Amino acid sequence: MKRPSEVSPTDDSDEQQQLTSTSSPPASATSLSSDLADLLNASRLSDVTLITKDKQELKAHKAILGARSPVFASMFETDMIEQNQNIVRIEDFEHEVLLEALKYIYAGTTERLDELAGEILPVAEKYDIRPLKVDCEKLLEERIDLDSCAKILVLADTCNAEGLKAAAESFIIERGGEIMKANEELQLLRSSHPHLLGDILFKLLESK
Repeated sequence: MKRPSEVSPTDDSDEQQQLTSTSSPPASATSLSSDLADLLNASRLSDVTLITKDKQELKAHKAILGARSPVFASMFETDMIEQNQNIVRIEDFEHEVLLEALKYIYAGTTERLDELAGEILPVAEKYDIRPLKVDCEKLLEERIDLDSCAKILVLADTCNAEGLKAAAESFIIERGGEIMKANEELQLLRSSHPHLLGDILFKLLESK
């Protein structure tokens, strides 16, 4: 019987194999992601057309949209005009932004998420695409600085992104007067979004 203190040469290799097997996705998952991305890109077997703010069309698939977004699911499962005409008019997002959101819906990733996180976050919020919303929030939180904090705070408040909002508020509270002098947008919040400054003031007083 092997004592607990004794480790055979094969133990390390077995453990390494286990770590390796759990650190990378199975080939089937990678293949599925790639196949779904191809399905979107080629518009094969599409059964719904999305018309964007800039009047461009995107061909998609109701089953995939509905599986990833409860908002789309409700739209297609009820007797709405979108169900009857197989057309969804999306008046608040342009083709460039909606296309990247669709790539995420289909494949779980998109190469321009880092670049367009601020524009894609409202899409994720409107259509309740939760993993996409989480990823956008993480990217935006990493960008909070003197120049962007006010804009990110407003965006987070608009999109009900509570974690991102809290991060922006904390940054503003920590930097205090330095930000008020350097960030004109934050000064404009006094008239455009007074409730946000009220929240910050309340948290500042609570921390004292």
